[in-house]
Amino acid sequence: MDMEILLLNIVVLSLITNMILAIYGLLRKPSLIKKIIALSILNENVCLLAIYAGYRRNEPVPPVHKLPYSRDYTMFLVEHSVDPLPQALVITAIVIGLAFTMFLSIATIRLYQLSGTTNIHVLLKREIRVEEIEEEQEW
Repeated sequence: MDMEILLLNIVVLSLITNMILAIYGLLRKPSLIKKIIALSILNENVCLLAIYAGYRRNEPVPPVHKLPYSRDYTMFLVEHSVDPLPQALVITAIVIGLAFTMFLSIATIRLYQLSGTTNIHVLLKREIRVEEIEEEQEW
C-alpha cells in the first residue's frame, strides 16, 4: 500500500511540474506555436489532475447496481466506487480544449500567412509602427 501512495505522489508531482513548465511556456516563449503547445499541455495536465481527484485507492469499482436491491451493496458502492463527475467534466474539458486548440491553430496559420511570422514581439512592433504611421497621417 505504501508503494502505491508513493507512486501516486510521484504522478501528482510530475503533473504539477508539467503544469509549471506549461505556464512558463505560455508566459515566456515568443512563438505563438509554442504558446499553443504549452496551452495544450496545460489542458491535458489539468484533466489528468481532475481524474486523479476522483480516484479512490481502496479497490475502485464501477458504480453499477446489482439486482435485487441490497442495502449492503449500496453502501459498498458509496464507499468504493469511483466518482463519475470528474470523469464527465474531463470529457467535456477535452472536447472544449481540442476545439480551442484548433481555433488558435487556424488563427495562427492565418496570421502567419498575413505577416510571415509567429513571433509575438515582431507582431507587436509592427502594430506600434502602424499606429505611429496612422497618427502621423492624422496631423
